[in-house]
Amino acid sequence: ENDMDIRTLAACRFAVIGKATFDELYSFGIRADYCPEEYTGKALAEGLARRILPGERVFLLRSEEGDRALYDTLSGLVPTEDIFTYGVEPDMRVCAAAKEYTESLDYLTFSSAGGVRLYFETVGRIAERTKCVCIGAPTADALRRYGVEPAAVSDAISAEGIVEAVCRLAQDE
Repeated sequence: ENDMDIRTLAACRFAVIGKATFDELYSFGIRADYCPEEYTGKALAEGLARRILPGERVFLLRSEEGDRALYDTLSGLVPTEDIFTYGVEPDMRVCAAAKEYTESLDYLTFSSAGGVRLYFETVGRIAERTKCVCIGAPTADALRRYGVEPAAVSDAISAEGIVEAVCRLAQDE
């Protein structure tokens, strides 16, 4: 959009949360310099805090629904700009359809704390029989704030991790 040559980014270093984001960035020819082992904003903040050099600046390109902990941690150490590059808008047709099916669900998966918030704002409730699976601790904590205890939290913060958690639950039944 800015008619910019990719070579202008040569002096930049890139950090990402998660393998999927690493792979997506790489698909554009940019290899991330850092990805924390634990795929959370907190882990990214802690890792970057050890890697940022004096005089460097940080630009956080992320969702406006993202956790502020990453910004709060880094901005206390170095000049940091929090740049919201996208937001999430619910498809109300999907939300209306989801309300019809919530009573019959065996499992409901959540892949982010923002997804938990959006679910409760649009769909509203989870049937008592439905078992919730969360992608990690921050997502599980968000679900608990709505009074729902997750049946499982995936070991790996990935789509595969959620699938494995659902399969473990199904096997236990």
